[in-house]
Amino acid sequence: YAGEWLNGAKTGEGTYNYANGNSYTGSVVNDVRTGEGTMTYADGDVYTGAWLDGIQHGQGTYTWANGSVYTGEWLNGARTGEGTFTWANGNKYVGEWKGGKKHGRGRYLYLDGTSKEVEFADGVIIEQ
Repeated sequence: YAGEWLNGAKTGEGTYNYANGNSYTGSVVNDVRTGEGTMTYADGDVYTGAWLDGIQHGQGTYTWANGSVYTGEWLNGARTGEGTFTWANGNKYVGEWKGGKKHGRGRYLYLDGTSKEVEFADGVIIEQ
């Protein structure tokens, strides 16, 4: 860890380099990722956004090494709320999420200009 300290605890802005190859740069409170920051994972994935108690919580963007991207709301480390998932090929899903799965109303947007309204329950399409 390289960064700010307060009363013996990592607090403020800093950078962690983990033994597993991951690295985090951003806000830390009492030795825990809290606030805005970026985690770069050893596999090439990157999350930039809000953290609370060491997990993704609030608005953020997760980019997979394969080029897929999710931008939206996070709750306790899972995609929850409104968000957009863009596959590496450019097709998108814009809609509601819960517990990391599509849940509620959404819309697929395809590169050819077509779209499809859908409703999900726990990741499964229940209405098209």
